[in-house]
Amino acid sequence: MSLIDTIKSLCCNFCKKSESAPKDKEKAKPKTEAEKETSVKKDIKSEAAEIKATKLQVPEDSALKRHFMSALKAQIESDMQPCPTESTLKRHYDSTVQAKLENLLG
Repeated sequence: MSLIDTIKSLCCNFCKKSESAPKDKEKAKPKTEAEKETSVKKDIKSEAAEIKATKLQVPEDSALKRHFMSALKAQIESDMQPCPTESTLKRHYDSTVQAKLENLLG
C-alpha cells in the first residue's frame, strides 16, 4: 500500500466518523408530541401484529374469557372511528367489529 492510499484511507475514515456524528445528535433531540404519539402508535401496531402472528389462547374460565373478549373488542374499536348513533350504521359497525374479532381468533 502506497503512502497516498494510506492518506486516502485515513481521510475516508475521518469523513465517515464526521458524517455519523450529526446522526447521533439528531437522535438525541427531544421528540415533539406528534413524534411521540406516532412512535406509540407504531409500538401498539407492532404488538397487534405479534398478537395476530401467534394463535390466541382464549381462557376457559367464563369470567376470564369475558374480560379477554372485551379487551380484544376494545383494542379493535380503538383503531376504528367512533361508533355511529344511527341504528343501521351501528349494526354495520358492530358486524365489522365482530368480523375482525373472529379474524383475530381465527
